[in-house]
Amino acid sequence: MMPLFPRSRATGLSCRAAAFALVVALTTSSRNVSAEPPPSASPVSSPSSSPSSTTSSAPEPYGFQPLRTPPVNQPLYSKAVGLGMIGGLYGVVYTWTYFAWYKNRATTEDIVWEDEGLFGPDTYAGGSDKLGHMWGNYIISRWTANVLATGGWEPLPRTLIATSTTMAFFTMIELKDGYHKGFGFSWWDMAFNTAGNVLAAGMILAPRLDEMFDFKVYYLPTRAYLRSLTQRGVVDAGEDYSGQKFTLAYHLTSIDAIKRDPSLQWLRYIDITLGYQSKNYLPEPVSANTDRLQEVSLGVAFDFQHLLDVLYDWDRSPRGHVHSSLRFFLEGFGVPYTNPYLIKYQKNNGPAPPEEDADDEQSEDP
Repeated sequence: MMPLFPRSRATGLSCRAAAFALVVALTTSSRNVSAEPPPSASPVSSPSSSPSSTTSSAPEPYGFQPLRTPPVNQPLYSKAVGLGMIGGLYGVVYTWTYFAWYKNRATTEDIVWEDEGLFGPDTYAGGSDKLGHMWGNYIISRWTANVLATGGWEPLPRTLIATSTTMAFFTMIELKDGYHKGFGFSWWDMAFNTAGNVLAAGMILAPRLDEMFDFKVYYLPTRAYLRSLTQRGVVDAGEDYSGQKFTLAYHLTSIDAIKRDPSLQWLRYIDITLGYQSKNYLPEPVSANTDRLQEVSLGVAFDFQHLLDVLYDWDRSPRGHVHSSLRFFLEGFGVPYTNPYLIKYQKNNGPAPPEEDADDEQSEDP
């Protein structure tokens, strides 16, 4: 979704690929909707209104930007339909994972535990897999909650349903990995799955937190992945870690002074980002002597969500379900080449160690 820890290869594959598959499925049906009714239009003052009543509230300054929460939309279907859509989507993805990974794979009598570490130099995928687990659970919970919101579910119930179903799905995948040869159950995977769902719940229930931050992945396919795609038909982009950078973005447009001051309006298009990326871990580089790199960076990014809001306001288009869907896609996925770093710390961990011991261990299995 992998050579230093052979059994954890499939663990990362299954959970990350499941995340990407669910994101694609949920994107087609997700909408961001508030369960609250849309605000009613301001009443038109009658001719008999006093002058003081018509001027009681001063207009907002020119260029004022409201809270970055998405627009309020009316439900498109019932609550029951929303639940049915979620159940159907998870059912389809579970069926796919069975035929893709488990159907012809031997099982074990006892569960196999894996401890591949976190962000050490010789850990699986250089630690990117763990952030991938967190991001996958986070974005799927967010989109699941949006599907429920489109059916009129209130924030707290839809948050509980979204996070619990997402956590249950990834826990089931992890358990199945633990009972299949070549796979393994990882407690660190579970920890980052939990972290992703906790972050999703916070974003859903605290609009101010959602206004300030995004957790997204910037992805650009690597040559190694494109080569495997064209030569062997490998479509698992979730394992293309060298092309993925996970970032926490802080929106400058969430700052009140920037929202209100026209002279600072250019800052509304800028995010401050903290990013992590591992390179030359996965896909495996062609040359065995390629150095593996881990990078932590502080940078800036263009805020396409704000640009989307501005375009809708400029065109005076109503912010409906299409706007909400586009906005939340941009909340989870960054646009390549729009996140340059200001400061970067890079650690060179040298080439990957040989895997002879892992191969010998696998050959001893009956």
